Formats: sequence, C-alpha cells, structure tokens
Amino acid sequence: MVPREMQFQVVLSDFQRKDCLIAAGTSSGKTLPTVLCLLLDDPSANPLTITISPLKQLQVTQESDFNSRFQIPTVMINEDTPRDVDWWNANIHDATVHKAGSVWHLIVTVEQLFKSSAGHFARLGFLIWKCKGFQCRIKQVNIDEAHCIHTAGLPLYGLNAFCPAWGMLDELKALLANDVIWKVFLATFHPHILKTVLQKVLKLNCIKIQLTSNHPNTMYTTHQFQGRIKDPRNYECFLQHPFDFDTQPHILIFFNDKVVMKKVAQHLDDKLPPEYCGRGVIQHYHSGMSEKYLKRAHDSFVKEGRVDALQCAGHALCLSKEWALFVVFFEAWALSINKNEYTGDVLDPDHPRKDLRISS
Repeated sequence: MVPREMQFQVVLSDFQRKDCLIAAGTSSGKTLPTVLCLLLDDPSANPLTITISPLKQLQVTQESDFNSRFQIPTVMINEDTPRDVDWWNANIHDATVHKAGSVWHLIVTVEQLFKSSAGHFARLGFLIWKCKGFQCRIKQVNIDEAHCIHTAGLPLYGLNAFCPAWGMLDELKALLANDVIWKVFLATFHPHILKTVLQKVLKLNCIKIQLTSNHPNTMYTTHQFQGRIKDPRNYECFLQHPFDFDTQPHILIFFNDKVVMKKVAQHLDDKLPPEYCGRGVIQHYHSGMSEKYLKRAHDSFVKEGRVDALQCAGHALCLSKEWALFVVFFEAWALSINKNEYTGDVLDPDHPRKDLRISS
C-alpha cells in the first residue's frame, strides 16, 4: 500500500502539530491518513484518538476496517455500547486506578461527548470532562462528515438545531489541551459550512487540503419527470428492461418523504420478474427502522443487492464497479421560474439564485 500525495500531506500536518481540513470525496483515501497518524503515535504515552462519526452503520464499517485491515484496537461508542464497568475499565480507561485501557481509537457519536437533555453525562462524556488522566491521553480528534457541525449543530431557518451537540464542539476544543490535533473530513466544503467549521474547531493556521470531487468515471445528468415527482412510474427507468439481476447496477434513490419512498419501492418491486418479487432486491431504508432491518438491508446492498430506496432528497445515484451516475430530478414547473421574480435572500447558500456551472 503506497500512500498518495494527499495522504502524505495529512501526515505531514500531523508532524507539524497543525490542525487539518481535508475536503475529498468518497473512495479518495481519507481513512489511511488516520491509520498512519495512529501508528506513528508514541505508544508509551498511551495516546488516544477520538473519531466523531454521525451514523452507527458507518461506525460499524469503520470499526471493522481499523481492527481487521489495520490491526488497530478500535471500538465504537454510542447508545448501544455496553455499560458494564469491567468492559470500560479494560477497554477504555480505569479512572479508579488511573490505568489506560487496551483500545487506541474510539469511534463515537457526538452525543456521547456532552450532557444529555436531562443534564447527565454518558460514560465517555464523564471521562472526558471529569477525569484528567483520560483527558490528557487524547492526542487527536477526527471529525467525519464535518458538515454536520453547521447543518445539524446550528439553529437554521427558525428551527432549533437538529443535534445541538454538533454545535458544541468548540466547548470540547476549549477543554482539551492546546496541542490536541483536530482534523475534519468532508467531500466538499461550501463557503458557509467552511466558515462554521473554522470558527468551531480549527485553528487559524490549519492546513487545508482539497481534492476535486469530479472523477473520470463519475457522470452527472438531469431528468425531467412526467407529471409529479411522487408518481412511482417515473422511477421505472432505473430497472433494466429486460431485467437481469447479474448486470443490474446498484442504485440509491434519495427521498425526503417516507410515504413516497415506500410507495416507489413497492411499485418497483412489483415491476420485477415474478421470481425476484418480494425477495429484497428492492428495499426502502430510513433511520426510523429497526437496527436489525437496517443492518440486513445495508449488508445486502453492499454484497449483492441491486436497488435500494433511501430517505433523503430528490436525486438518485447509480453505481457499478467502473462508474457512478448522479441523476437530479425536477418537475416541469422548475423551468418556468423567472429568476428576476425569485424573491428571498439572494445570498442564502441553501437556495442559490445563480445558474449551475461546471465548478458548482
């Protein structure tokens, strides 16, 4: 395994003891710099790296990679983590006898770092805020999907913050030693999100590393729906005709409406050949479902699934081993918008008024 230029740059920023911002897309190799920085830590100091990751399913994948591929003792900590004192003493930290646990790397949900709405610390939060010996072991903090600091951690458009803990990371930074290195990772940083991230967690002299999200095997297109975007028939284009299970691309379809998502998934399943109907080739998936179902759907899609409908937004992503195609959906009325009459805050980054460009 030969590190790429971006990965070397991240490791060098670590040697310079500087915070680092890494803007790079999926599969660009953002995991390896974390691995190298962990391996280069001085083990005699019992150092600890905390990686903040927003999704439990993502944590599962990350934990497996660090333990199996890189042999780095890693555990994930979220609301499902064992509460057994002996487990915490052996793996994380024994505050009674001031002894480090066996784990070097913690992958955590951000809520575990602060008090709950009821005013109580989770066990990890207690160690960080109340145990000086544990606090001093923390040498690095990595933030995956760092856009959540802005989008989930701040009140926006008159609504309260979706997850206030994301907006409290500046308090954690003030608590920890000044020489703790902070790294933030994201596919791309829009100016308003970058401003928030810099204010909350990065020092002014941080190193910024940015890779393009455009790749030779990535394509983008738009698709105008016939009728309403909620009409399930509009999504039949994502199934091969005639259907061939072995060559059907993996497809993610993002929605912002659970009811529509479920209706589309059922409609597409009904369009499959009889031998594939009801066999999980097409599944809908959102955070309100049981952990057992989510894991089964995720594992099936990664290993052998073909089409998956996910709750999120109005676009789709077609995947194969060789290419990826992004499709943005819109209804006919979008073409009738007069930009001169499109009122509102013209500087609002979430509702842009300008035409899309190649660099948008």
